[in-house]
Amino acid sequence: MPIYVLFALAAALCFSLNAITSKLVSKHMIKSTLAFVVLSHFLNLPYLPVLAGISKIRFPFAGLMPLFLFSATFFIGGLFIVAVLYRYDISILHPFFHFQTIFSVGLAYLVLGERYPLSIYFWIILIIIGGVLVGTNDNLKPNILFSKNFLLFITGIFFLACSDIFVKQTLAYMDVYNLKFWSSIILIILAAFLLPFVKENLFIGRDKFTALFIAGFFGFLGTIFLFSAFSYNITITQPLAMFGSLLTLLISIAVSQVKPEFLEHYSAKVYMIRLIGVVLMLISAIMVSRA
Repeated sequence: MPIYVLFALAAALCFSLNAITSKLVSKHMIKSTLAFVVLSHFLNLPYLPVLAGISKIRFPFAGLMPLFLFSATFFIGGLFIVAVLYRYDISILHPFFHFQTIFSVGLAYLVLGERYPLSIYFWIILIIIGGVLVGTNDNLKPNILFSKNFLLFITGIFFLACSDIFVKQTLAYMDVYNLKFWSSIILIILAAFLLPFVKENLFIGRDKFTALFIAGFFGFLGTIFLFSAFSYNITITQPLAMFGSLLTLLISIAVSQVKPEFLEHYSAKVYMIRLIGVVLMLISAIMVSRA
């Protein structure tokens, strides 16, 4: 098995755990979207000396522009996504990251001039159909797809797709650890610009801090694994990393049976429809990557 496949699957697991813990923090602990975003980025500070100890850090003179564009698009995308995280359950939101595949194809066509066979559009249609199934609620209607919040979420996914284009360009100038080091610094600076707009007290208690730190730790590991996989093969890595959406749904189902008020709770029929949708999106995304 290629090493980048293992990296991508490890990233999927970490991103799934990050999604679950982030949802728990937003639901039960930190009520402000901006406070969540600012604190999440500031908690990258402890990782900077770790990254400096792992790799020789050099100032990225040559790759500064793609590095900044990656960081900026990632920051904007994350801001949109966290805002919607407060409004929808994670078993709905995480699978919609598969729409990133659709945007990546479109951006590769428009920006990089890549051409695809007609069959790819069949799989893209199946990803959209899978999204309709995932968006099904207790009334068996995909109402989420026609809401303002969903549009905000899709906008965030678009910016993340843009960041994937720039991260590929950035990795041509630096290794994974330099990329994570310098992008973390840029993200912290960008988050600092939000401080005047944060109305909630950022001096949170130990329990909230620990929970947010754990969520950030899973995100940190996921990013390192993902960037490592990207350095080998970005095309296959992206859909493989989306296995996290399936893990997130399965964890959500299990938790709903034991403690429904903790995360979310839907009927068995809704979860079955969402499971079919996630599998359909996952298979279709893999087929798109192979086209």
